[in-house]
Amino acid sequence: MSAQKSFLIEVDYDQPIPDLVVRGMYGRKNISHDRVPRSSRSGKREIEIALLHLGEPMVYPGVIGDFLASGYRPVEPREILAFGIQHPKEQYGFPIHALGDPYRLREDGGEFNVFLWISTDDGRQFRSVGERPIDLVYDEDCRFLAVPIEE
Repeated sequence: MSAQKSFLIEVDYDQPIPDLVVRGMYGRKNISHDRVPRSSRSGKREIEIALLHLGEPMVYPGVIGDFLASGYRPVEPREILAFGIQHPKEQYGFPIHALGDPYRLREDGGEFNVFLWISTDDGRQFRSVGERPIDLVYDEDCRFLAVPIEE
């Protein structure tokens, strides 16, 4: 696992998910904001956030294990959305995932996470935000946002 870049971002942990999605000005959005859990954090904070690249296909438990072994925790939904607002060009080139605080879309379903990517339609590109089942394989192109554990 290697940190490609680090960023300082401001996160408002009390801001509703729909407001963060609107502020992100995404061309495509598919997020069940009513299912995203409230953060255990509150207020506004400036945090350091790292963009990590694993360089190989992995599944959720392996990614989380690598994070913890490297001294990081996965970002929460509000943290990745704040990142998308403050650094909109970073999601071009590869999908970026937030693996912290996964949530269920249906009572009988699996868990999901928030991710940022670029979708295309008729040759036009759109910044997009959506949900993805956490139990799928994350390919070698994926990037992840993480916060040093002391944050």
